[in-house]
Amino acid sequence: MLISGKTRREILRFASDNWGMPVRTCDRLIADARQAIIQDWQIERHELLSQLLSALSVLQLRALHEGQLSIVLGCINTQARLCGLFDPPPPQPVRFANVSMEPPAASPPSGAWVRGLPHGED
Repeated sequence: MLISGKTRREILRFASDNWGMPVRTCDRLIADARQAIIQDWQIERHELLSQLLSALSVLQLRALHEGQLSIVLGCINTQARLCGLFDPPPPQPVRFANVSMEPPAASPPSGAWVRGLPHGED
């Protein structure tokens, strides 16, 4: 009932009406059920990824046999996204091996040469 989204009050009412279960017993069972749910989802990332990819593969084949090509494409895209194929590549490190720390051979222009250009005042 927890997995289907029932509240504690709804579970207590159901247990009392159907089994005559006291509130404290029901609360203890609810706590045990919550721990079981937590343990079910405490899996490694690669295990979850393999389960998701397998489920998507089954869905993809089923959709292909039924001619649901948009669902097939959605499965392919989701599988690629889960595998990180749409992620941009990591940035390449910047290497400064060819940069010289020596000052330039000539000084940069001062800007005085601009004064000698015609400015359209003629």
